[in-house]
Amino acid sequence: MLQQISALAGIAQANDCEMAHVKAHGALYNQAAKERILADAIVRAVKRFDRELILYGLAGSQLIAAGLEAGLRWRARDSPTAPMKATAACAHGSCRGADR
Repeated sequence: MLQQISALAGIAQANDCEMAHVKAHGALYNQAAKERILADAIVRAVKRFDRELILYGLAGSQLIAAGLEAGLRWRARDSPTAPMKATAACAHGSCRGADR
């Protein structure tokens, strides 16, 4: 997980953007909502990389609980299909998707 976060940060930096949040994708997101061991692993990776990143997860999930206990900033959504706004911050204001 730490390698994936680092790789994504490198891509963002190469495009004059910086990461603002971390959200696991697909099955990993859904599994971390239910399994504390996986949630803890994701939280450890986020904390190790940058504890200022916002952790996204399902409301009431193991991932949000782990993030809370670790002192991370977090944002929850009510269901897997609920819309979420992107929080990417661009140095030059032209990153795709940063305004959605």
